Amino acid sequence: MISKPITPFAAPQKVEKSRLQGESTSGGVKKEGSFASILKEASSSRKNGVTEQPRYMTRKEQERPEIDQAVQEAAAKYSLPPELIGAVIQQESNFNSRAISPVGAEGLMQLMPATAREMGVKNSFDIRQNVDGGSRYLRQMMDRFDGDMPKAIAAYNAGPGAVERAGGIPHFEETQAYVPAVMKNFETMLSQTGGTPKNLYAVNSPEPTLVMPELSLKKKDSSSKEAEEPPPPPKIMTRV
Repeated sequence: MISKPITPFAAPQKVEKSRLQGESTSGGVKKEGSFASILKEASSSRKNGVTEQPRYMTRKEQERPEIDQAVQEAAAKYSLPPELIGAVIQQESNFNSRAISPVGAEGLMQLMPATAREMGVKNSFDIRQNVDGGSRYLRQMMDRFDGDMPKAIAAYNAGPGAVERAGGIPHFEETQAYVPAVMKNFETMLSQTGGTPKNLYAVNSPEPTLVMPELSLKKKDSSSKEAEEPPPPPKIMTRV
């Protein structure tokens, strides 16, 4: 909602001047109240007869410090690069803590209700709970696939079973696009922070695989005996 410019106006009848100006005479000392402060700011912000509208921070901007803090805490807790967690958040919800997908995935890291419960998340729209739960799941995928980052990212999107059956990145169009997008986000964030995958990883963790495997969008041969797994539904973000 955009507030209208405050313009000078005549004082309403039967309203004391001290009330209009927000002044209190308690104790014989006049104090400037909030309403008077608003008028004063409006007056001082006028230039060439035009009132300048203050710039209000968006919800994303207001939440960003809390998100950054949650990412740093989860990174330390689960021995993950903060840039990797941030890369997943960027791809999943574009830092929208209230994002909901058509299939019911919720919050920053787009947790499905069953996954959220498994990770101990009670409120997926709570920034810290969501980032902690999503990071915990991502750590599990990294461990399951021996530190192979592309496979872990694919498992985050399509499920670990699909990755194991495919022996790599599943032949789902969404997942084939998802993995390189997250990897690109990750490498971009690394370049901005000056970190490197090697020194960001825990000493005891396997060195991540950053070389992207060749991703083919070709469908499997129809003669293959292996059952084709249906692709995961697209995660289209909606703002609430």
